[in-house]
Amino acid sequence: MLFAQVLMLSGGLLLASPPNITLENNPLKGSVEAMRYQNATLDKLGFPRIKTEADIRNLYLAGKLVRVPSTGKGYYLGPKVRAETRFLYPHAFSYLKCRAEEYRGRFHKSLKITTLARTGAMQARLKRLRISSADANASEMQSGHLAGVAFDISLKGMTQKEIAFLTERFVHDSADGKTLVFLELWSRNFHVTVFKE
Repeated sequence: MLFAQVLMLSGGLLLASPPNITLENNPLKGSVEAMRYQNATLDKLGFPRIKTEADIRNLYLAGKLVRVPSTGKGYYLGPKVRAETRFLYPHAFSYLKCRAEEYRGRFHKSLKITTLARTGAMQARLKRLRISSADANASEMQSGHLAGVAFDISLKGMTQKEIAFLTERFVHDSADGKTLVFLELWSRNFHVTVFKE
């Protein structure tokens, strides 16, 4: 609850006059507390964590995950998104499409999606290389990508106005409890975890 209130306050400041977002004034900055909240929420909602590509296949065959097309209205998948991991839960894909269409309508550009579902081995490698601080093993610090409900949006090529526009939307949706979004300035992306419609 406190986390949502902080996001609402940040959102109010952002709405008043969108500044250039920096490390010092990032309203969607990740934290250990936020990662714990993300994992507690995913556990409460009953999302299993993906360990292998076989887990992705099985969730897809069971009708739980949907395949994300390479392109859609307002988004496209980056070349490093492997075919074996181009999956999300339906509510997460719906949210991606909604935000992408809104972004395209406003800026006449498409969002570049750089990550969807991830396996435990992929996450462990990213942690080992210090690209991600999230764990692959059972813990309160696991990546939302392991649950099939998270995706990353690249900031490359975006103006400050575009980043501020998306930040405003994500602050609002995070305050409503629909999502948890981190604006990762070092890795140049939005990390979006979608809890519900």
